[in-house]
Amino acid sequence: MASHNDYKIVAQKSKNYFKLLNVENEIPENQQARMGFYLFILECITNNKDIIEQKNCIIDTEFRSLIFNEKNNDEGVDAVYIDYETNNIKLFNFKYRESFRPNASISTGNALDSSKFLMCIYNENTENLSETTKEYVEEIIRLFSSDDTWNIELYLVSNENIGLQFNDPTIDKFKEFYDLQITSITLDDIKSFISDKPDDLSATFVTDTTSVMTYEENTFSSSKSYLVKMSVANLVRITCQSEVLRNDYNLQDLSEIKDKKIELGILYDNVRGYLGNTKFNENIMKTLDNAPSKFFMYNNGITITAKNITAKIQMGTKNLIVKLMDFKL
Repeated sequence: MASHNDYKIVAQKSKNYFKLLNVENEIPENQQARMGFYLFILECITNNKDIIEQKNCIIDTEFRSLIFNEKNNDEGVDAVYIDYETNNIKLFNFKYRESFRPNASISTGNALDSSKFLMCIYNENTENLSETTKEYVEEIIRLFSSDDTWNIELYLVSNENIGLQFNDPTIDKFKEFYDLQITSITLDDIKSFISDKPDDLSATFVTDTTSVMTYEENTFSSSKSYLVKMSVANLVRITCQSEVLRNDYNLQDLSEIKDKKIELGILYDNVRGYLGNTKFNENIMKTLDNAPSKFFMYNNGITITAKNITAKIQMGTKNLIVKLMDFKL
């Protein structure tokens, strides 16, 4: 069973996620943890790290009011995530508790709260719905009207210790009537999300403005790609185990990174998988030793993903100081 300290760790993690929203208006601290909790859980369950997309799929009445200054009745569902690749619709009901109670539990009522939202889909009736909620209900109705098979899963998520009691006949009837699955997520589950995932890693480097190319798919997406020319020494530095060295972009003495090892946390959930001691890496080493001029002919780049990237001009130069936050290799 999760402890009071686990509760505090989740609360702090949630506050850190709230900061990613970059909200300008004043939000009470207890609400910051609640709002961040939504984002944190959505990333853990959907594996979507795009903060803009996460934010937009939250329809919770209070969240829309505080973050969007919008009046929205959520009809008992706090977030809707539609996975068009797997034909899965994930509905979320969040209960964030502001104090730790070891014996508190997710109740049957938490599941039944979503009945209003589900009934609108079931009856194909969107009259009197708030605009944001209406958009999601209409989209789900459209998907259900197609020839494809779609599945709905309802996630009951709380920072409490005890999950939903699935031996309740009311829950069985509820699942059967709406043809959905229910997943209960408690503090123990959330604790495992954190322990399985390495700490957020940051690094800073300097590059000439002429050595950077930018690409974005469209102006409405927060996702952006940068093609950057970087020295091997800089790459070793920003991926080493020392947090101090990773962020020391003015490092002159390269002997300080000579014997440093890679921070394995940056390989967590990485894009292409770590090849380790394989023939591929052996061939790369041979190329570096015997024909370094051909290195980038055969190995034309390293992919780095980051939750957030900031760049500012270094005073008095044409250089950019680039900060990578929560990045993976």
